[in-house]
Amino acid sequence: MTLDDVEADAIFHRYLEAFEAAWVPYADVVPCLAQLARCPLGILTNGDGSQQREKLQRIGIFRHFSVIVASGDVGVSKPHQDIFLAACRRAVSMSATIGRPILFQPGRSACGRYGSIAAVESFRAASRPLVGPRSS
Repeated sequence: MTLDDVEADAIFHRYLEAFEAAWVPYADVVPCLAQLARCPLGILTNGDGSQQREKLQRIGIFRHFSVIVASGDVGVSKPHQDIFLAACRRAVSMSATIGRPILFQPGRSACGRYGSIAAVESFRAASRPLVGPRSS
């Protein structure tokens, strides 16, 4: 079967409409975000930035995230260190803007060998913000 561009675009458009109509959060997402409402949260995704933001808007959780870093906006994907560094820069910048520290667990890396962003330990813990890659 051969499709011309118009036919292929029509099929893709129908697929995209069905795909977007299926966007729903898992049952535990909204209650979890409600419990974390006082904590600055961020998303680091390999997805297209505008599509990811649209998805978060449609499912009603966009407001929970202070920082959204998408590979399509940065120009590199995970696991490239530059996307993690971009996330760190935005998190540190947002931390200054909202007047609360972004908390990280020293010694644990969420990005493997790069060590440029650390996993959250506790939102109550007193930890120092990460301002760049940690040295090995």
